[in-house]
Amino acid sequence: MLHWIEERVPTFILAILSSLIPWGIYKLNQAFHQYADPPWKKDDESQ
Repeated sequence: MLHWIEERVPTFILAILSSLIPWGIYKLNQAFHQYADPPWKKDDESQ
């Protein structure tokens, strides 16, 4: 199946996606941690 995708999608688009997908997951994970981490686990910015 991957061969079928590689034939139809240019290489530069695959290169861009290989960067954007992990970056997007990283940003989503940061957002989840910002709202879901308990107070004792969050960084103390006052020190």
